[in-house]
Amino acid sequence: MTSSSLIAQRKRLEDGSTCSPYQWRGEAIDVRDDANTVLHILDIFADESIAEEDKPPLVVSKLFPKIEDALTACENKADTFSEFLQDVIWDVCGLNIGGHSDCEPLWDINEDAELIRSSFLQAYGTTWDELRDKISFAEFRALIWGVPKDTPLGRAMYYRNTETRPQSGESNEAYIKEWDRLHDAFALHKTTSSQDSIAAQDSAMSDSFLALKRAATR
Repeated sequence: MTSSSLIAQRKRLEDGSTCSPYQWRGEAIDVRDDANTVLHILDIFADESIAEEDKPPLVVSKLFPKIEDALTACENKADTFSEFLQDVIWDVCGLNIGGHSDCEPLWDINEDAELIRSSFLQAYGTTWDELRDKISFAEFRALIWGVPKDTPLGRAMYYRNTETRPQSGESNEAYIKEWDRLHDAFALHKTTSSQDSIAAQDSAMSDSFLALKRAATR
């Protein structure tokens, strides 16, 4: 996994992105895990105009400052490389293409863009644009989950979460009715997501291995 130690120092790259060392089977591979880069990766997975078989090379080129380092860590084996990418994409992007556990999302980077912007300003006194290249996507997710209920995003997530629905009782029928109304009002509407698209990527990751290897050795 990427280093989460408070003494770890992020690297600033020439393109303006940042990376952290990702520990995998005793190797440390630099991975671009800044929030802005990961959001672009999520857009690639969700983009229906891009053929599924074309997505892995695009994702890999964004994830790794040096593709050859990632291939070397996987001993230039296609199956190992696919497994490695499953772990990286889960740990860095929070997307499931392997056997990792997953859950129903309570927020969406596109549908909730304005809620995220306004909630960050209200809760943290800073804007998304000030943070996007400075923090990792893992830190971004932590800030998302940390917004109070009285922020626009916090309120939406509260009513999307079915676990917050009150138990039925004689004295709270009106409250339950209002909860149900707000649950429907705040519901996410997208029918496809990065998680849906990425389900088809496992075999494509292996199929693209040779092309990636050739690109890295040019």
